[in-house]
Amino acid sequence: MASAAADLFEAVRPRLTQALAECVGIRELEAVGLHSDVEVAASLDVSWVELRFDV
Repeated sequence: MASAAADLFEAVRPRLTQALAECVGIRELEAVGLHSDVEVAASLDVSWVELRFDV
């Protein structure tokens, strides 16, 4: 599964912003005023911080 997700990301990477703009979830975020969250989601290689979940 992870390799399929990585392959999909590489296929979409050149048009990531456009692909996200076409996503219903992104449109919903923007509709409630979370445009800055959308910009962060579309940003690549801008931070060394990674999200970590500890269970």
